[in-house]
Amino acid sequence: EPAVYIFGRAHGDNFAPIYIGKALDLRQRMQQQFDSVKLMSRLKDAANGSRFLIYCVPILKRGQRAAKVVKVMEDALIAHALAEGHELRQKQGTLRPNHTIKFTGNRMSEAIAGRFIRLRV
Repeated sequence: EPAVYIFGRAHGDNFAPIYIGKALDLRQRMQQQFDSVKLMSRLKDAANGSRFLIYCVPILKRGQRAAKVVKVMEDALIAHALAEGHELRQKQGTLRPNHTIKFTGNRMSEAIAGRFIRLRV
């Protein structure tokens, strides 16, 4: 299924994203990422703390294309993480139109991105 995902480190009550990505086939993409020496080295070399992986599967409305929705979600999460001062280990996105994204999830995901994000991505 399509999804956006975040690899990161948790330090007590603080959660820091390290890499934010998107996938149209989450299972296949995770297999690729776990085999990526470059990404796994970045996670290993990041600040101490327990490693985490969280993902979000969008609920598509009629007429929405999964590829566009996960791209908008990924861009918004990257922009939000950078605005919060997190140092991501990836290429930054380009300017995009304004979007509002609503999340539901656990406390870890809320620490990275609030329930609602409205920003220019």
